[in-house]
Amino acid sequence: DLSPDRERFIAHCKWLLSQNCGLTPFGTTSEANSMSVEERSTLLDALIAAGVDPSHACIGRAVAWLGRIQNEDGGWGEDPRSYDDAQWIGRGDSTASQTAWALLALHAAGERGDAMQRAIQWLVDTQRSDGSWDEPQYTGTGFPSDYYINYHLYRLAFPIMALGRCLSQG
Repeated sequence: DLSPDRERFIAHCKWLLSQNCGLTPFGTTSEANSMSVEERSTLLDALIAAGVDPSHACIGRAVAWLGRIQNEDGGWGEDPRSYDDAQWIGRGDSTASQTAWALLALHAAGERGDAMQRAIQWLVDTQRSDGSWDEPQYTGTGFPSDYYINYHLYRLAFPIMALGRCLSQG
């Protein structure tokens, strides 16, 4: 399993903060290029849930990164080529699951601005009449650069979760 170890990540970040060190867990240049939109969003949510103040600069940098990579249509997407080619990190056709992951991270960080509103609108506009979303893209990774997975419930569970949180908690 090559996914980030959430508990170790949080412990390490909290230790760095306790030592008054700068913290850029999501990268400023290329040090975090191997993390997907999903991984960054999940870790951002975990840091805030673990007590890191959403106004801390490291959270602000993560939110700014999400703002920079948001697609013109209001959604987010990431092409599997991002594992091999850094120019694809955070780039790709918008998908319901990846938009939801970014939306969950923005919500956890206390963001309520234009990026969040555009993401909500993208999810609403692309929702099908049966309540689901089309998502032919592979957004799950079995083995980077080799084997990708289309989890059919990603396109349903994550958007519903994101929209539900935004509705229930403002």
